[in-house]
Amino acid sequence: MKKSSLTGLVDLSESRGLITRTTDPRDRRACNVTLTDDGRRLAIDCHNDITSRLQEYIGEPPSDGHALLSTTIERILTGTPSRDCKTRGVCPVNDSVAM
Repeated sequence: MKKSSLTGLVDLSESRGLITRTTDPRDRRACNVTLTDDGRRLAIDCHNDITSRLQEYIGEPPSDGHALLSTTIERILTGTPSRDCKTRGVCPVNDSVAM
């Protein structure tokens, strides 16, 4: 995502009362973005909607598959590579993985 696109998204979210933006005390060029109560409610509603739609399509995953699916989605959302990415030679450039 381009910086200008992200700035526009943050501006829009702030104008709708979904986030607050404060200057980072360690670096005045940066800002910290925090969900407001309304933003948190919207995030939860979106999560619940997506979860229920996925369940409509794929049903309940087996109990062992649920943990794997949850971990995989969390890694995608946080940009965290798997612990064995180095042995498989697929770690993202400039990322370090605790082993």
